[in-house]
Amino acid sequence: MIMHKTRVRLRLLLWTAVLGLAVPAGLASCTRHTPAAPFVVVPQTSYDFSHLDAGDVVTHDFHIQNTGRAPLFIQGIMSPCRCIFAQVQNREIAPGGDIAMSVRLDTKGLNGRVDQRIIVYTNASNERALAFKVTAFVRQLFTLQPGRVDFGDIHDNRALSQTVVFTATSFGITSVTSTSPYVHTGLHTTGDHAYTIGIRIDRALPAGLLQSSVLLHTGSSRYPVLTIPVKANKMFDLRANPDKIFAGILLKGRESSVFGTYLFSRHKKPFTLNTVFDTKGYLHIEVQRFAPDIYKLNVRAKPFDRAGEYTTDIIVHTSDARTPVLQIPFRVIVMDK
Repeated sequence: MIMHKTRVRLRLLLWTAVLGLAVPAGLASCTRHTPAAPFVVVPQTSYDFSHLDAGDVVTHDFHIQNTGRAPLFIQGIMSPCRCIFAQVQNREIAPGGDIAMSVRLDTKGLNGRVDQRIIVYTNASNERALAFKVTAFVRQLFTLQPGRVDFGDIHDNRALSQTVVFTATSFGITSVTSTSPYVHTGLHTTGDHAYTIGIRIDRALPAGLLQSSVLLHTGSSRYPVLTIPVKANKMFDLRANPDKIFAGILLKGRESSVFGTYLFSRHKKPFTLNTVFDTKGYLHIEVQRFAPDIYKLNVRAKPFDRAGEYTTDIIVHTSDARTPVLQIPFRVIVMDK
């Protein structure tokens, strides 16, 4: 009798499925339910920004939809390049919901064809990793060759020079200035929006490390000033160790601790110090002589009344013919109490 009833129920279920009829209430307990799960749908996975100028920052929104019956979660977003950034306002997408993922491309430092991908990780039942692609062609508005100038170690008093070539698509250079009195510049026009910039190190450059810049003032609203870093290390008989002083963090209104640097002759030749001062008057400087060829400078920063970063140069005039001037950079960061 029981087997007969079971056969009847199975036949009814079969005919109900074939005819598309509703399942009787008494038979519903025999069916299996699919568990609720998120299901991700992405209408668009790639976008082409077309032609861009270097320095452009552009954005595009990709949409992520959840057509499932459970919340969809954005578990992570990965991009292989710092030039591209993606973010979502909400990492949870309700069933039937939709969110926009904003993708920002910064073209600074890029050139030519750009092809970048973003991977989005989700808990979707159909796709755990979503791949999005953005493309563009980036045009450089100018070139500097070389982009920085390094004179290396300088062992004598000769004046040294190098040349930088500048070309642009639609703007020119109006003037050139140097941030160091020991770096001289010259500007020559070679064509439409094309120039050569001469950079020369003065023979009176003090011994020690020089880190300076040449500034190119242009007619471009996007790039009004371009910077060429300039570096040189003048090595003579006299050296400072350390050759620069960083005093760390100092509280506003307080004097710093005492920092020392030794001046010595590499060839143990006696010398004397004529004058010692800092260019901005920030420092107390005391001189100690340990030997005919060794001195020590004890340096202490005076109190500052404002927070910020302060820099100055310690200038040492000596009796040494090959090293008449030593320059020692000094830096301190001042913070509020």
